[in-house]
Amino acid sequence: MAAADAAAVAAAGIPYSTNIGLPIFELILVWTTVSLRIWVRKFLVKNFGLDDWFILSALQFSM
Repeated sequence: MAAADAAAVAAAGIPYSTNIGLPIFELILVWTTVSLRIWVRKFLVKNFGLDDWFILSALQFSM
């Protein structure tokens, strides 16, 4: 199915690279948000809890 989608995009004359911009932006946004949360919880609040470990494990599956 993905090959058919790529062929349809190529036939329409739309560069394939334009379809990758939003996922890259979302990954950068997620990694930045989680990184800031972890930094705040670890260094400012000094309360790194179980929920933070769950967030870090879920972050692995975001890619």
